[in-house]
Amino acid sequence: MTSLKTLLDPQPISRHWNVMVFGGRLSSEPMDQVLLFSDEYEDTGFIGAAAGYEFYRNSLFSFEAEAGAGAMFGDSNGPQVWGALYARWHNFPWNETIRTSVAVSTGLNYTIKRMDYEARSAAPDPNRKLLHYFSPEVTFALPSHPDTELVFRMHHRSSVYGLFDCRRCGSDTPTLGIRHRF
Repeated sequence: MTSLKTLLDPQPISRHWNVMVFGGRLSSEPMDQVLLFSDEYEDTGFIGAAAGYEFYRNSLFSFEAEAGAGAMFGDSNGPQVWGALYARWHNFPWNETIRTSVAVSTGLNYTIKRMDYEARSAAPDPNRKLLHYFSPEVTFALPSHPDTELVFRMHHRSSVYGLFDCRRCGSDTPTLGIRHRF
C-alpha cells in the first residue's frame, strides 16, 4: 500500500508550460445558477488566451501559475487581463480511460474598460475595474494524447462579497477551450 508521504513526494514535471484558447457567453445568472445549466445569457461573448506554468506536482495534485488576456464583445465589450494561481487535482481512478483534472484558482482580473453588464448591478462603485478572479475548471484528455485537454472553465470576476469595495459586481462566463501542455 502506498503511504501518504510517498503520494505527496514531489514528482518530476515533464511539461511545465501550457497554452489555452477558450471562449463563451456571458451569463445573466450568478455562478451557482450557471453551474446548474442556466439558460439566461447576455448578448455578450468572450474569447481569451492564457499561458500557464506548472511549478509543483505530486501523485495527487499540482500547482500552476497563469497569465491571460481576453475580450468581451457585444453589449458589454472591452479587453481584460488576469493572473491566477491554480491548485489542480489529477488523481482519478478512471484516468486510464479518460484523463481528468479539476482545478480552482485565485487571482486578479482587470478590465481595461468598464463592463456595462457589471455597472448595471454594482454598488457603490459601478466603475470597478479590478476584481477577484476565480475560475474553477474541469479538463479531459485522451490517454493517448495527454498533453491536449478539453477545458470547461467558469471565467468569474467578483468583488468577493464586497472585499473589493463593490457589492453585487462581477460576471460569470461559462467557457469551453483547448489547452496544450509542452
